[in-house]
Amino acid sequence: MKNNYTACIILFITVLVLMSFSMSKQSKFYYAYAEKIYLNKLDNKLIVRYKQNKKHDKKQIRSYLGLRDEYIKWKDESTCVIISEPSKMSSIKNKILKQVDVKTINPVYATNMGLEMGVTDEILVRFNKGVSQKEIDKLHKEYNVELVKTTKIYQLLKVPNGADGLEIANKYHESGLTRFSHPNFICDVELHQTIPNDPYFINQFSLNNTGQVFADGHSGTNDSDIDAPEAWAITKGNNNIVIAVLDQGLTSDHPDLPNTRQIRLNGSNFADGDPNNPSPTFNSNHGNACAGIIGATQNNNEGIAGIASNCRIMPIRIFNADNSGITPQGLADAIGFASQNGADIISNSWGYNSDDPNLHPVIRDAIIAATTEGRNNLGCVVVFSGGNNFENDGFVHFPSNVNVTGVLTVGASDRFDQKSFYSPLANPASQNNQVIDLVAPSHRAYSNQIATETFEAWSIDTPGNAGYNPVKSSDGGNLPVIGSILPGTGLNNLSYTGRFGGTSYSCPQVAGVAALILSVNPNLTQEEVFEILTETSDEVGGYAYINGRSNELGFGRLNACGAVTEAISTTLIDGPNLVCTSGSTFGLDALSAEVPVTWTSSSNISFPSGNTGSTVVAKAYSSTSSGAGWIEAAISGACGNVTLPRKDVWVGPPSFTLSGTTILDIGMPGIAIVNYSNGDHFSQGIQNSDWSFTGPLDYVNGDAMKAHYRAGRREGGVGFIYATQTNQCGSSENRLFFEVEEPFFMLVSPNPANEYTELNFYGGDEISEYQKSSPVMVSVPMGEKTQELGEYEIQIWNERKGLVKQMKSKSKKLQIPTNNLEEGTYFLHVIVNGKVHKQQLKVQR
Repeated sequence: MKNNYTACIILFITVLVLMSFSMSKQSKFYYAYAEKIYLNKLDNKLIVRYKQNKKHDKKQIRSYLGLRDEYIKWKDESTCVIISEPSKMSSIKNKILKQVDVKTINPVYATNMGLEMGVTDEILVRFNKGVSQKEIDKLHKEYNVELVKTTKIYQLLKVPNGADGLEIANKYHESGLTRFSHPNFICDVELHQTIPNDPYFINQFSLNNTGQVFADGHSGTNDSDIDAPEAWAITKGNNNIVIAVLDQGLTSDHPDLPNTRQIRLNGSNFADGDPNNPSPTFNSNHGNACAGIIGATQNNNEGIAGIASNCRIMPIRIFNADNSGITPQGLADAIGFASQNGADIISNSWGYNSDDPNLHPVIRDAIIAATTEGRNNLGCVVVFSGGNNFENDGFVHFPSNVNVTGVLTVGASDRFDQKSFYSPLANPASQNNQVIDLVAPSHRAYSNQIATETFEAWSIDTPGNAGYNPVKSSDGGNLPVIGSILPGTGLNNLSYTGRFGGTSYSCPQVAGVAALILSVNPNLTQEEVFEILTETSDEVGGYAYINGRSNELGFGRLNACGAVTEAISTTLIDGPNLVCTSGSTFGLDALSAEVPVTWTSSSNISFPSGNTGSTVVAKAYSSTSSGAGWIEAAISGACGNVTLPRKDVWVGPPSFTLSGTTILDIGMPGIAIVNYSNGDHFSQGIQNSDWSFTGPLDYVNGDAMKAHYRAGRREGGVGFIYATQTNQCGSSENRLFFEVEEPFFMLVSPNPANEYTELNFYGGDEISEYQKSSPVMVSVPMGEKTQELGEYEIQIWNERKGLVKQMKSKSKKLQIPTNNLEEGTYFLHVIVNGKVHKQQLKVQR
C-alpha cells in the first residue's frame, strides 16, 4: 500500500511539472471575450509589416534577407510571413530591424488546434455599453493608438510602430471597459473541402485533379475534375436517398460497400440465376465499378471514396452470366422495379448499338413512367451513358438518346478537360436526338486510338482474382497488359481496380452528384435536378458553347460543388413555426457538420448559444416579445456564398384584436371577430381559445376565429366580451366593449280597424313582460337609450292604389283615422331614424 501511495505522489508531481512546462510555453494568450486562448510561439516564423507597399520590392527584400521565394509568404501588400530554420531566425530578425521602413515585427503563434495566428499593428476593440467617450479617449491616449475605423461592431486601432499589439489588446480588455479586445490576427481561412483518408483516393483524378501522377505515369490539368471534395464539405449524402444501379450486379458485403449501405431486394435479378440475388457472376465487374464510384465508403482507410458515400445503392442485375443482355421487356421491368421500390435515381451505363430514339417503345415508356410517377410523382432522376464509339466521333446510343424530358445523357471528358476520344460528338441537326447534356471525367482514349492510353479510372472490383484486377482483357488495342495488377498493393487491393473508364464511368458520377443534390433538397423534381446539373456545369475545353451548349461536352463538365451549392439555395430551413423564450431548434439536416453556416433573424429573436453551425437554437428576445419574425441561414463554401429562403415564424404568445357588433338590442345576436396581428391562428400556433363576458348577455360561443353572442332579454347596459388565445409560448387576452340598448316597441291597435287605429310606442319600464312577448308588438331600436322618440313618419300603402295616407308625428301615442279607407288589407310603414318598420293593417266594418 505504501509503495502505491508513493507512486501516486510521484505521478502527481510529474503531472504538475508537465503542466507547468506546458503553461510556460503557452505564456502568451489573447482574450476571446472572457476566455483566455493560449498561443504557442512558432520558432521558425516571423510576421513583418512594412510602413508602405513593399510587395513590389519582394526580390530586393528576398535578396537582402538571403531567402528564396518559398520562404516569404505575402499576406497583403505590406505584410509577409518569413519562414526559416529556427537557428537562423535571430540573424534574420536583426536584419529586418535594420530596415527603416519596418513598422512591426512579431512572432507567429499557433493555437492548440494548430491554427497559425499572426500579430501585426492592428487590434479590434468593442467597448461595453455605458462606457463614456471620455473613458475611451483616455484609454486610447494612454496606449498612443490611432483610430482607423469605427463600425457598429468594433473599433479598428493601430498601435505605435514597434509596439506589441497582443499585449496592448490584452491591456484594453483587462481595463474592464471592453466586450472584446484582440489583435486583428492574420490567419488562413480554409476552403472547407474534405479530403478522405481512403488510400486510393489520390488516384481518383475525376474527383480531385491536382495534376498528380495517378496511373501509368499519367497526370492531368489542375482542377479538371468535378470538385467533389468541395461538395463534400457541404454534404456526403443522406441515407434516405437511394440510387439504383442497373448493371451486372453488385458484390454482397463488399469491403468498401457493405450490405448496410445496399438495398438488396427480392426480385432484383432480372437475368439468369437466382432472381433474388443481384450479385455479379464470374469476372463481371461493370456493376461493381459503377456502384463504387457512386457509393463506396469514405474515410475507412481502405479503397476509394464514393461521391455520395452516405446514400444507399440498390443493385439491379440486368446481364446474364455470359454478359448477354436481357429482353426489352426485362429491361422495362427492371426500370419499373427501381422506380416502384423507392429509387430516387436510376443509373444506366448500358445501351444498344442504335441511334434510333424509339428503338424499343416498351423501354421508352418505362422511362417515361419512372420520370413522371417515381418519387411520389416528383420523378426519378434517370441517367444514361452516351456510349463509346471509335469511328467518326460516334453517336449517342439508345436509350441515352430517348426523347424524354429530364433524362440525362452523359459523355466523357479526360484529365485535361477535353472530350475523350471515344465520347460521342453531339449532332443537334440529327432527327435522332443526338445530344450530350453534360460530361464527367473518365479515361482519355483506348490504346488503339492513342497507343499509350488505356483505362485509368478507379473504383471497386470483385474481391479476389475475379473482376478487372488482375486484368483479363485489353481495351481493343495493346493495353492494358493482360495479367497486370492495379492496384498491386494495399489493404484488400484485389477488391479494387484502376482499369475502368468510358462513359460508363462518367454516368455514375452524374448519378452520384444527383444524389448529393437530392440529399440537400429531396423535394426537387427530376426536371429541376436536370436544370441544376446542366446549369452549374463548367464550360471547359475551349469549345464553342452556343446558348450554353457545345457539341463536344454538352453544357460542360460536371461540377459537384456548384450543383450542391445551387441545390442548397432552394432548400427550406427545418424547424418549427413558433419561437418561444424556451427556445426552438432550426437546422439544415442534410449538411455536413463542418459547413460554415451563419444564422440571422428578426430583432425579436436571439441566438443564446451563438449563430453558427448546421443547427441553431433560437429564442424569443424577451418574455414580452410577440409578433411576426423570421430566421435566415447563409452558407459560405468553396463554391460561393448562398443565402437560403427565409423562414417566417411567429414569436411569443398570440397577438390579436377584437372587432364586431358592439351595439345590440335586447334579445338580439351579435358577432365578435378575432383579428390576428401579422398572421392567422395557424401561423400563431393557436392551441386553445377561451371566451367569456361581463354585462347583459345570455351567452358567448366561439372558436379561434370568431364568437357569436346574444343580448339578454330583460335589460340593457354595457359590458365586455373577453377572448383568451393560447399557443405554446403562452396566452394573451383582449376584450370588446359592447352596449345593449332598451328599444321602443310599437303596438298598432285595434287591428282590424274600423274608424281609426292607434299607434303606441312603449319603452323602458312601460314594457310589461306580456307586452315584450306579444307577437303583435314590433321592436323599434332608436339608436340611443332615451325615452325621447323624436319625429317619425307614417305611411299607409295599398296593393292596388299605392300610397293612400302620409303623416308625421313626435308623439308616442298617435290616432290614425281609417274611416276614409275602403275595406281591405293595407301596410303601415313607420319610418324611424331612416329605417322602415312594417306592420300589416286591416280595415274592416
